[in-house]
Amino acid sequence: MPEQTSAGSGSFLQYLAGNLRRNGRSPVRVYTGFVIAWALFFLFWTVLPPFPGLTHNGMAVLGIVLWASVMWVSEAMPTGITGISIPTLLLITQAIPWQGGKPPMSIIFAGFTNHVIWLCLFAFLVGAVMQLVGLDKRIALGILARLKASSVGRVIWGMFFVNIVLGFLVPAANARAATLLPVVQGICRLLGDTPEERAAKKAIVIQSLVYGSMICGMFIMTAHLPNMIMVGIFDKAGFSNLNYLNWMLLQAPYLGMFALTQAWIRWHFGTRKVHIAGGVEALRKKYDDLGPMTMPEKVLLGIFALAGIMFMTGK
Repeated sequence: MPEQTSAGSGSFLQYLAGNLRRNGRSPVRVYTGFVIAWALFFLFWTVLPPFPGLTHNGMAVLGIVLWASVMWVSEAMPTGITGISIPTLLLITQAIPWQGGKPPMSIIFAGFTNHVIWLCLFAFLVGAVMQLVGLDKRIALGILARLKASSVGRVIWGMFFVNIVLGFLVPAANARAATLLPVVQGICRLLGDTPEERAAKKAIVIQSLVYGSMICGMFIMTAHLPNMIMVGIFDKAGFSNLNYLNWMLLQAPYLGMFALTQAWIRWHFGTRKVHIAGGVEALRKKYDDLGPMTMPEKVLLGIFALAGIMFMTGK
């Protein structure tokens, strides 16, 4: 029996290790992070005496913070499960003192009931549906075609405006980059394989998928999750009039960073004289191949336009 148990345990660990490798994660890193995370949690919660200025509850909170940080860094558990486990651990450890024998549920789950969270959730849902119906690709190709992006510089600036538009629809820089990746790859395929053209491809990718997504994310309130966290903090501090327009005015100077990065990229990669052969015609053909806008696209665009007006006007 002990041999069977040992063999069964080994098989189970091997099964888990195989799953982790298939998902691109290191079993050693995951197992190590999992053990260290729980060891730190119990160490700060039950073993170590409170640090100066901290109560036992404070030590429990510190243990939970360390537990979550190690879990996230090591990817020992999915990010979402780790996030939802934090309120659970706060509840179990009574890290936030109970009142009248009842747990302070409104405080523990405040992060999940704030209106900012629901705003972000709405934006994520719209972004997912937009990618599903292909509206994101239509917007990107439409803007590039109308800007007649035949040179590398025009393509980059065109993708910058695409990022601004998508910033209202897709609330994460990584998601916007993933959305634009097929479009950027299609544009890069229009270039040849000379040293200058290879450098131009690098410039387009860096500016369109990295700097463009990040800088536009700071400019548009719902385009980046940390923006919404800051809005929530400002709201608690008494600054409750931060709408889309006010946020844009506050963050407008950041848009100048794109001009600076563009100047640097053009000088570094030497893309000033690089043009895309048949660029305008190729982009126009890709856009025309999409056909007329479908009813789902029109409905989605109308819904988001209405919601955007309501958000901007504080309704």
